[in-house]
Amino acid sequence: MRFALPVGLSAILAVPALLAALAPAPAAAQLGFDLERAGIELATSDRDLLRQNVLAALQSGPGAQPTSWANEETGLSGRARSIEALEVDGRACQRVALELTRRDRQARYRLVLCRRDDGRWAIAG
Repeated sequence: MRFALPVGLSAILAVPALLAALAPAPAAAQLGFDLERAGIELATSDRDLLRQNVLAALQSGPGAQPTSWANEETGLSGRARSIEALEVDGRACQRVALELTRRDRQARYRLVLCRRDDGRWAIAG
């Protein structure tokens, strides 16, 4: 299965699909991706690195140094950083800045993730 990330306004609209990449494979498969406009494809190893680094940014909290990664296998690199702690509907949440780059293509996101009752993180809303 191939995945891609958009840039620009379409990136804002596709954030829920991007975050499905943070969920275990069955949840990601259920939501599906239609994001090929930017030409930044996500291999399984890219999704794993993305998930690990966003979770590390959430654990570090706002004000911490960004997590950075580079996948030599696919050429995708990225950075994730928690930029703000906030509360949404009574849940502890964080706003995360995410950048993904492959060659001359870049996608930037601002995501709000909230801790669920089971301790996992999910998109606010």
